[in-house]
Amino acid sequence: MDRVDRPQDIKYWYGGIDTAYRYTVGIAGERFFRELRDTGKILASRCHRCNEAYVPPRLYCVKCFSELKDYEEVPDDGWYIHTYSTARNQEGQRLQEPLIWVVAKHRHVVGGLVHRLTRASPVDVTIGMRIRPLPKEKERRIGSILDLEGFVPSQ
Repeated sequence: MDRVDRPQDIKYWYGGIDTAYRYTVGIAGERFFRELRDTGKILASRCHRCNEAYVPPRLYCVKCFSELKDYEEVPDDGWYIHTYSTARNQEGQRLQEPLIWVVAKHRHVVGGLVHRLTRASPVDVTIGMRIRPLPKEKERRIGSILDLEGFVPSQ
């Protein structure tokens, strides 16, 4: 392999990296994904001491380290685009149909979710744009973040 002096010259890597691991979502993550699968709703964990809600849910508050046992549904309104990116293929060329990836945050929670923005043109997307989650039909949900089709612009 040749030496690369400019990191911007690296676009992609062919091949794979063999790894053997298991990743569990944990107690809070399992509850989050079960709720998403069963109801199509996004859950937050709540710290009553600090009055903070977290998405994705956590077991402990990051401010006071209290154990978080209470969960609440995050309303569909209040989501906005914190940041976004339009995806290209491995060679850096535009895709026929653009993929827009967003960091979706909610005005009443700490944290956020990374997912696709659908039903929008890249030229219309802005930071701060109001969006809402779009769950899949119940029979298509499996208990993963892909139980959301993504986010869509709010009307």
